[in-house]
This record gives sequence, C-alpha cells and structure tokens, in this order.
Amino acid sequence: MTTWMRDGEQMRGKRAVVECKFDGDRVQIHKNGSSINFFSRNFKEHPEFLHGMEDLVMNHILTDKCILDGEMLAWDRVTERFVDFGSNQTAAKEARDAITSDTQVPCPMGH
Repeated sequence: MTTWMRDGEQMRGKRAVVECKFDGDRVQIHKNGSSINFFSRNFKEHPEFLHGMEDLVMNHILTDKCILDGEMLAWDRVTERFVDFGSNQTAAKEARDAITSDTQVPCPMGH
C-alpha cells in the first residue's frame, strides 16, 4: 500500500480541508507606481511576462505599491483549461512577439 493510500485510510471519517495544487511558475509581481517587475522565488527577474501582464496589473491592481506572490499559469482559450507546466515561457514569448495563439498570456493565481 502506498503512503498516500495509508494516509487516506487514516483520514477515513475525519474532516479535512483540501486545496487544489496549481502547477505553474512561482512568481512575485512587484508593482511600484507604473513600474512592474516579475521575479522567481530565487529573485531572478523575468521581464518576458511583462508584455502579457502589464495591462492586467495596471488596470486591476489599484494600489500604487504592492508585491503579489503566487503561481503563474497559462490558460488555453479553446479547451478552457490551464495548460501543462512549463507553458508560461512559451505563452509569454508569443505575447511579446505578437504571435496569435490559443494559449493566453500567463495568468497569476494568488497564494
């Protein structure tokens, strides 16, 4: 019996809280006035996300200064589902290069 099966058996009949695990890129979005920067959890800058996300951040994050921390995922407009892990870079490059695609620019999921 696997560990997760054993754990499940131990939880039988007990209350639990379950949370969906989003499998994207961990990203911090730093907004300071009209300046927006994207960083990995290791503080590596990711300017490739700016083209697809700048308008979203500026139009919907109304505070002047903030740091958003969460998972960045890409959305497929045809299947209406998040795409597989690793697709964020492709979606960001397509947005930057104005390439038409079914995959929407990465969208953030907050922590």
